[in-house]
Amino acid sequence: MKVYLTRRNRDMIEGMGPMVNDLVFLDRKKAEEYIDSKPGVMGMSGPWSTQEFGDWDIVELDVIE
Repeated sequence: MKVYLTRRNRDMIEGMGPMVNDLVFLDRKKAEEYIDSKPGVMGMSGPWSTQEFGDWDIVELDVIE
């Protein structure tokens, strides 16, 4: 089973912070919609789900049952 961890830049003023964990989703599309709706560094917006190095990202994780 896979889950999708959303992460954001901890420093939303300068963008110099590390990425920190935010939420976990079962559906990748929902995770993409969520991060795309969030503001980034200094209030920037963007389709974070399509950017390689954005203020938000998604990490795919395997869950072992």
